[in-house]
Amino acid sequence: MSGAVSEDEGDRIADAEFRGEARDVMTSLEFQLHEVRSGRQGGEDVIRMVRREVSNIKLQARASSDPALRTLIHRLDDYASGLQSIGAQQLDDLQVFVDRISKILDGETIAVENVSEIVRQLPARKTFDVGEITISNIEILLVMQPRSAARAVERELLACGYRVTLSTEPYESFE
Repeated sequence: MSGAVSEDEGDRIADAEFRGEARDVMTSLEFQLHEVRSGRQGGEDVIRMVRREVSNIKLQARASSDPALRTLIHRLDDYASGLQSIGAQQLDDLQVFVDRISKILDGETIAVENVSEIVRQLPARKTFDVGEITISNIEILLVMQPRSAARAVERELLACGYRVTLSTEPYESFE
């Protein structure tokens, strides 16, 4: 049994593999954002790629031991799922996510009690002109099954000026 890997060592290996994959995704996203800014890549192609890559990495993030990293990737997935087009503001917003997640992947540690503050600093998905309402900086975690009703409730809350994160997993929402 000298070749057996302990459970802790297996967890460290899985976390290292996830972090390597996440770094690759952030590098790819950074490149794609640059390509759109320079006019060499169309927005619709990038939206599809962002959604696919971020959704994949979000699934892998569940195995990560870093709650801040899991939370930021979840928030990026939430933001990306609502993208309808990519203009200058969306490019800037996505860059904020990439930069923040990359810092954590490069070794920055965030205390669990500071994660909510970091999350509030991230760009929020918007479905309306913010000039029409007063932003109250209130965050709502909506825990519902992924059906059209969940998206309808989410849209209404966003339209009222709330920051909304949609989670389909009750246990994941405790983080």
